[in-house]
Amino acid sequence: MQKKYIYMLVILLIILFIYIIVHHSKTIETYDGGEPEFYIFGYGSLVNDYSRKETVLLKKAPVMATISENFGYQRAYGFKSEDSPHRVFGLQQNPSYNSKINGVLFKVNSEDLARLDFREKSYEKIVIPWNYVINREALVKENKLEKNYDKYTLFTYFPNDEMSINKNNDFISYDYLDKVYDGFYDKGDDDSFLTEFINNTDNSTLPSDYTNVDNWINS
Repeated sequence: MQKKYIYMLVILLIILFIYIIVHHSKTIETYDGGEPEFYIFGYGSLVNDYSRKETVLLKKAPVMATISENFGYQRAYGFKSEDSPHRVFGLQQNPSYNSKINGVLFKVNSEDLARLDFREKSYEKIVIPWNYVINREALVKENKLEKNYDKYTLFTYFPNDEMSINKNNDFISYDYLDKVYDGFYDKGDDDSFLTEFINNTDNSTLPSDYTNVDNWINS
């Protein structure tokens, strides 16, 4: 009787071993050394080319894009975390008003994503459904966005639960603000992208000299 059970156990182990070998082979075949890729939507300091290059180097330049107000969030300045003593930009839900969010789209691989996660460690990644990218079809026609863009997950960084927003927070970094404003100002042929950024940010959270382009340029 014992020999019968031992024989059955050996057969089961052989079957399990074969299953593991076959399954492992399929896994290797599926990935064949390639790395998964993702899209990121940056709406703050990641728009600034010099700042972003400190973290990731892109194969293709980022493209300007705008997220619909139906996404349900608004950009604001005033978030604070343990990692940053000064106020930073983030997204907030505003029951009375949500706005479009302009920024940049760029593609990264998993290693780049890990670097960005470390950089933005006070934020968490959330998925933006592609249908909220207002100008996606125009970007495809202009060959700035791949035709099969929607096979990639689009992430953006959202303030985590530990980050707080305080409009009366006096810890303002003008270097940080200028870095973000420079990023938007450098995009396009005029200052319209920066104007859109200012108009679609909760102005009650911005310093008074950063609430329009002229004030910022002359500050």
